[in-house]
Amino acid sequence: MTEGRGDRAHLWLPLLQRLSERFPHWGARKNVRSAFEGFGDVDSFAPRVDWPGIQHEFVEWAGDLGLGPVLVCRHEPPDLLAGVSAGSQMHLLTVQPGSHHLLQLDVKDRTTFRGSTLLDAEAMRGLWIPDERGFRRVRPGAEGVFTFCTNGSRRGGREDAAALEAKGVRGLLESDPEGVRLATVRFGPVGGALERAIRTYLAGGWDRQAMLTVEAWSTA
Repeated sequence: MTEGRGDRAHLWLPLLQRLSERFPHWGARKNVRSAFEGFGDVDSFAPRVDWPGIQHEFVEWAGDLGLGPVLVCRHEPPDLLAGVSAGSQMHLLTVQPGSHHLLQLDVKDRTTFRGSTLLDAEAMRGLWIPDERGFRRVRPGAEGVFTFCTNGSRRGGREDAAALEAKGVRGLLESDPEGVRLATVRFGPVGGALERAIRTYLAGGWDRQAMLTVEAWSTA
């Protein structure tokens, strides 16, 4: 069997809609497009108190669609720079009959950047918007900011141009200036440096000094 791309939205939508209805603080963090149009996973955020219910909904959804088996993995990967946990997460996985690719939902309650918490479920409040397809997701400008840091910036404030391109960061940032503003203020005293780095990137350059400032603050 040859699997085509762009044929999995009908599988994902019922689950994302159910989670949005039942859990007011759950939302899709990134990768929705790659999950719908290809074989990517869906990254999401929710308070840990909601995780048992989210797991239950995932199992019910898989059963309704004849998917399975369901696998659940919880682990806390180390942040190698800080020597501490980089944030707890839950991976929910299942298999579509006839497919060689997993359907995977990742749920986090926080994520880190250079050893410090970049955002948690509480900090995500105010950054969610309703998607026209009936589920909750982070606004594109905020997604662009977080991905700009976690994927687009290498250690030492260097640019990862390939990752920025692959993640579509430029389009996310340009489409939602207000989301960019709301996200950068969450970086406190280095929010201005991050804004400068983003403006330089959108103008076709890279402000390594500004990203070093953000990195140093996060590490400290």
